[in-house]
Amino acid sequence: MENEVDDLFAELEDLARRAEVKAQSSKLATRRRELSERLKSAERRAQTAEVKFRDEGLAARRQIADAEEKEQKLKELTRKLAIHNSQIAPDAHPEEKVRLLQQRIETQRREARTKLEQLTRENAEARAELKVALEQYQLLEREFERLQADADRSNEEETLLKVAESYFLGSQIQSLSREIDDASRHFGFLDSRQQKAQLTIWIGRFRQLQERVESEEGEDVTEDQALMLERIFPTLVGLSKEHRPGYIEAFTKGFVADWDEYIENGRLQLQEATETADRQRRTESMLGERMAVDLEKINRLREDGLRALDELRRVVTSEGFPETGVEDFRAHLTRAIQGLGAGDPRILDAVRPFRELLTDGREFRALRRRLEKGESDVNGAAQADEEILNLTRGMRAVMIGGAVREENRRNVQSYFDFDELEWIPYEGHRPAAMGDVERRVRGGGLDVVLILKDFIAHHVTEKLRPLCEQHGVPCLLVDHGYGVGQIAEALRRGLNRIGTES
Repeated sequence: MENEVDDLFAELEDLARRAEVKAQSSKLATRRRELSERLKSAERRAQTAEVKFRDEGLAARRQIADAEEKEQKLKELTRKLAIHNSQIAPDAHPEEKVRLLQQRIETQRREARTKLEQLTRENAEARAELKVALEQYQLLEREFERLQADADRSNEEETLLKVAESYFLGSQIQSLSREIDDASRHFGFLDSRQQKAQLTIWIGRFRQLQERVESEEGEDVTEDQALMLERIFPTLVGLSKEHRPGYIEAFTKGFVADWDEYIENGRLQLQEATETADRQRRTESMLGERMAVDLEKINRLREDGLRALDELRRVVTSEGFPETGVEDFRAHLTRAIQGLGAGDPRILDAVRPFRELLTDGREFRALRRRLEKGESDVNGAAQADEEILNLTRGMRAVMIGGAVREENRRNVQSYFDFDELEWIPYEGHRPAAMGDVERRVRGGGLDVVLILKDFIAHHVTEKLRPLCEQHGVPCLLVDHGYGVGQIAEALRRGLNRIGTES
């Protein structure tokens, strides 16, 4: 009997609770719609006030600064007028002009200050209204939770809550901290100008938040949010030390500024740097495309030159030469020179025994000069090349810039007897490859770095060369292309330094 009574009580209590929840939920849902509209209205007002405070307030602060600058200039002029008063014409009346200027300067300053005070008051009132509306809405949400009722909040209301919360200091601290943490993973992908501008924005926002926390606004900041703010500064210092984009004055203790203007200037710098980087990437892409076309032509000429060289060797070794076959000799030689160049040692070796056949013809002038240098110069060049080969043989090399052609890469690797040669076509939007080079330099995985000077951004060289020097890896600039001759010349210029480091 007793258990049956308890069960009946439990059923009645559950029915009463459900009825209460249903009744209260209906009232709360109506109230929530009202508070949602109020919150939406308060958010719109806060947004309008903040935009006005940022834009018109910045203009007002500039007017105040301009008035103070004019006042200082007027003081200097007044002092000079007083010193040279005897030289001023009696009808000039400088005192009246000074008084008129003082009045106008004071009017400009007073109007700007009045405007700034009005904007500050409107912004504060809008935030206060938004804070009350947000607190009432959140209190209503807690009542839903107490009743264990389904709040049935829409996506629009979820978004509205997040936007409303973002106007307050604690949320802004959390937002800046998350933004820096997320962006720092990809910070190395930016060029130095973009890095400097982005750090300028972040440190400006940090200093602004720091000043607001130290004022009365900091009362609403939780202990966790205050600790989060403290961790932002060393994070930014670490990014600055790692990437070294340039001096930023806001990192200096005691530096003060109009932080709204400072942040806005940083945003303008970032926009300009990004546009410049985009133009540079497009230019490099166009250069790469043109290089690819030119390289394809060079490859076709080279292949034709190699075929002509084979035909030339066949002719000079044929029976009856040079009594017969001279015309074929000249025709094949002309094609070989067009494809391989007059200085190709294989051509020189093939025609040296028959130099008397080259006594006329403008097309063979460069070849004759090469042959006339004499065997001593040839031997000297061969010795220099052998010195380079003794140095490069077995090296692990990387070449950066230009449009990659596998056949050319293999030729360069074979000619210098590199143990390995990686050719990276630098592109501003593919910084991961450059990061891999930097890691290999730090880890001792490279013996020489070749930078194709004409096809790579200047800031890459500025960043990579100091790193190579720090880790004892030769970093050489190759001028005017990426042929074997240009690379050999770069190695020859750096021969003494490379030998010392070896």
